Formats: sequence, C-alpha cells, structure tokens
Amino acid sequence: MQLAPDLAEAHEALGVIRFANEWDWKGAEASFARALELAPHNIRIMRNAVFMLHARGRYDDAIALLRHAAELDPLSGEVYCFLAGSCRIAGRLDQAETAIRKSLELSPHGGFGHYYHSDICLAQGRLDEALEAAKREIHKTFRLLALANVYYAQGRHTESDAALEELVTTLADTGAFQIAEAFAYRDDRDQAFAWLERARAQRDAGMSMVQASPSLRGLHDDPRWRPFVEKVGLAD
Repeated sequence: MQLAPDLAEAHEALGVIRFANEWDWKGAEASFARALELAPHNIRIMRNAVFMLHARGRYDDAIALLRHAAELDPLSGEVYCFLAGSCRIAGRLDQAETAIRKSLELSPHGGFGHYYHSDICLAQGRLDEALEAAKREIHKTFRLLALANVYYAQGRHTESDAALEELVTTLADTGAFQIAEAFAYRDDRDQAFAWLERARAQRDAGMSMVQASPSLRGLHDDPRWRPFVEKVGLAD
C-alpha cells in the first residue's frame, strides 16, 4: 500500500486480514469500501466483501452486491453460490433455491454448492432432497456438517452421531466453528458454546459468520450469547 496506495487489490487484501485474522470489522468495512471504489467491477473483491457484510449484518447489501456481480459475470457458478448463501442467511429461501440451482447448473462439482443446496432444502423441510445434496458435497467439513444436520432432522440419530463424531475427531483444529453449528442445530447449547470458544481461541475464520449463521440463531436468547459476541467485537 505504501508503493501503490490506490491499488484496489491491496485494500482488498488488508480487508481480508482485518476481518479474518484481526476481527477489525469496521476497519475491514473501510478497506473493502475503498477497494470497491477503486475497482467497482472486480468480482473477487465483491465476493470477499460479502464476508465482511455478513459479519456486519448487512445482508441486503450482500445480496445486492452479488446480484451486481452476477450481472457482470453471469457464467460464474461461484457468484451464484455466494448469492444463494446470502439469500439463505436473509431468510429468502425461494431466492436462495433459485440461485443455488443456477450455481450447480454452471458448476456442478464446485465446493460448497451442494452444502448450500442441502441446507436450503433442510430449511424448507425437504429432507430427502437435503440428504442427497449433502452426500454430493466435495468439501469434507461441510459434507459432514450437512449429513449430521439432515440425519438429525430425519430422526436418524445414529447416523447423525457418526457424522458429527467424524467431524470432531478429524477436523477439530480447522472446523471448530462448523462443529459448534452442528451442536447448535441439535440445541445442545453447552457443547455449542464450548466449540464456539474453541473456534475463538483458534482464530477460526468462520467467526465472521457467528452473527449470520442460521444454525446459531437458536443461541441468541441464551445469556451466554451477548458476552460471547462481545469478545469478538460483534455485539453492536
């Protein structure tokens, strides 16, 4: 940034560091605002800015930004995948479903697409379709998370426990946030908070989603919730 203070990618990189590593949410917001001012049509900057917008609770802004990105790059399955995730967070399930189907049409083997499809179907109560989508997810962490949740919703607790146990035993160092989500989905609040604390201690990048995650919303009325989000600077 000293060499090229108007380089959009430098401001973007600083924004990523601020939200993913330093949890400087306001600083990240300023960095991405400057990056987009300098390069308003840069798709990668738009995608990364969405994480900061989620952290700040600006879901409508995230959706608007991704819709603009889709206009600029209508063949990007990744953009539609991000759009589906943002619509899911905002509770716009029909729009989320439309976006994820477009994403999978464009990029049927992309990571996270089948996870989002599974999660959207789960929220809509379409459990058989949710299970089939979960099995197709290529990202191990999110495949196991989806399987744990869908099996639990189906009442198949043995299979759900097996998926969650594999998630815990093989991915505790990189998937603590997702493990917390799985326990929260079961309404096992003590375990959910224990794994959130572990994710916080590990500086898990997933912490940018702590306020946005639909799976964690059942914790918001717990007296431990606000003190926890205050620790990562997201209480406002």
